[in-house]
Amino acid sequence: MFCYTTIVKKTLICYGFGGFGNDVFYAIMSTYFTMFITSQLFGQANAHWVVVITSFMMVLRILEIFIDPMFGGIIDNTRTKLGKFKPWILIGGAICSLAMAALFSDFGNLPTSNPMFYIVIFAILYLIMDIFYSIKDTSYWGMLSAIAINSRQRDKIGTAARFGSVTAQALTMILAVPIIQFFSHGNAASINSEAIGDKTGWFFFGLIGTFIAFLTCIVVAVGTKEGDSKVRKSEKLSLLKVFKTIAKNDQLMWIAIAYVIFCIGQVTANQLLVYFFTYVVGNAALYSVCGVINLISGFVSVALFPILAKTLGRKNLFLICLIAMMVSFIFFLSAGDNVPLAYVGCIFFMFPYPMLFLCVMMTITDTVEYGQWKNGERAEATTLVIRPMCDKFGGAVSNGIAGLTAILCGMNQGSTAASVAVNPQNLINFKILFILIPFICLVISGLIYWRKVKINEAWHAKIIAELEERIK
Repeated sequence: MFCYTTIVKKTLICYGFGGFGNDVFYAIMSTYFTMFITSQLFGQANAHWVVVITSFMMVLRILEIFIDPMFGGIIDNTRTKLGKFKPWILIGGAICSLAMAALFSDFGNLPTSNPMFYIVIFAILYLIMDIFYSIKDTSYWGMLSAIAINSRQRDKIGTAARFGSVTAQALTMILAVPIIQFFSHGNAASINSEAIGDKTGWFFFGLIGTFIAFLTCIVVAVGTKEGDSKVRKSEKLSLLKVFKTIAKNDQLMWIAIAYVIFCIGQVTANQLLVYFFTYVVGNAALYSVCGVINLISGFVSVALFPILAKTLGRKNLFLICLIAMMVSFIFFLSAGDNVPLAYVGCIFFMFPYPMLFLCVMMTITDTVEYGQWKNGERAEATTLVIRPMCDKFGGAVSNGIAGLTAILCGMNQGSTAASVAVNPQNLINFKILFILIPFICLVISGLIYWRKVKINEAWHAKIIAELEERIK
């Protein structure tokens, strides 16, 4: 029997690899995909199609929020020799990865020759990709509640996963532009520094991400093991119970509200950062340095999380990280085309994020037992589906904002920093979308989290003890 008191190193390592693949996929789709659409598929003459696609992405992802809990219920009701999570990690990982590779194609220049037909193909592929990514992502993070049962053990597993995630985010930032330019016709040497390659380069970038994402799903399925505890014993949930389980878990709801508002701000700023270096600074290659900053600061941040979480408590750590991220926008606002100052802003923006994410992820995971204690129903995947739902909503809104940025700021196919700067209003619009909106979101998120989220590590430990007494 797998023992909760000792987390096997193999499980830690393999689960960390899963975090790496998961965030390679997420980084590509949340940060770079909109840039691919706006810079490679539609020029100024067809800019209205950018609005159509980004609006579709936003509406679809918002609508999916209402069906994602059903995916969580399906996962919770799964009973196989591989457990409840691994089958869906493999199935979801395979399908969403293939769909992502296809989305980085123009299907023989369809956006120009037959844009309506392209939109239909895009809609089908994006729907498939998004649904199965949600299933895979929910299953992956849902395993966290199955591998470890108490808060400190979960901090350890979550830290391993976040090491993988930070590495993925950083390497993607470092290597994205070089990979795209390398595979573009004529390779990087003949491409203007303001450009980010051509369609061929972007397709190979998506293909490499596809391979990594699915390979790490296999690693998780083979190398991890769910724990066994009497607290985890639960009956299957009906569809009605799935929604009731979420609605009655007040702590889960407040965390979700605070986090989804945070996601809108964080993902918007992160996505527009590549636009900043491409169209404001005028050199997309300099964006790769942000990946180095993310890699170094991310490793330090994740390594410090268990210590700081134990010393300060997750709630206080969350708020400190949020304030540090707010400071970053002061540097971005002052930077203009001053690259060193922009990099300082990147440090303040990127360093706190892994710790903040872990605070949220671990607290949401602890609400599994809180919901079981309060309502008598244990729903691991159904509870953990809330986090990707928040990410999905934040990503949807940020995709819409990125599309709006391309229109309002003249940042389309064929645009350069010089062409954008011709109209001063472009830079004013960009500052509003890149700085002001994310800053306001972070402030609102912090206020909600501070006032409404009450569950902490000490309370969770008491809940576990009481549940164990009930089940005797």
